[in-house]
Amino acid sequence: MGSKMNKIEPDLHADIIPGISGAGINIGITLKYFLENTDHRLINSKDFNDSLAINKEWLVIEYNFLDIYGVAKTSYSATWDRKNDIILRFDGNNDVILNFMILQENYKGKLLKKWGLGTALKELAEEYDIIFYADTHYIKEKNSDKDEVIPVEIHTDYLLDFEEQANQIVKAMCLYT
Repeated sequence: MGSKMNKIEPDLHADIIPGISGAGINIGITLKYFLENTDHRLINSKDFNDSLAINKEWLVIEYNFLDIYGVAKTSYSATWDRKNDIILRFDGNNDVILNFMILQENYKGKLLKKWGLGTALKELAEEYDIIFYADTHYIKEKNSDKDEVIPVEIHTDYLLDFEEQANQIVKAMCLYT
């Protein structure tokens, strides 16, 4: 268990800053830094079961697998406080870094200081263009000629394009590098 004065604990009301942070946790921190600054339990995925999660503690799960080329890889996920409101994903070769964060369920923070879980997708469509790809919604600046999207995935209660079903509600947001 890590034990430092400034422990990393999620703030369920922190703003969601695309490509930078969610829950008050910065995307890009190393697994080493995370483990040194958290109360956690580290287990291998083959030993995982739901009863291992403890309140006010991170459960860090190590996954060992072969990639498509047969090369052994390791990645880690971390969940907080039994609820899975926040899931962190750490990957990498040399420096294993936080490169993906899922915010869901009871998360109260706002994307761009305005939209949170439970927001109607059409509210975002008033200010951003909505792009649908692989069961996921992305947003980009309205009427922009650039292909660049804001680095946040938006998951709704439908697996349909916004154009096909406008009455969708945001259920989860995923931040990435």
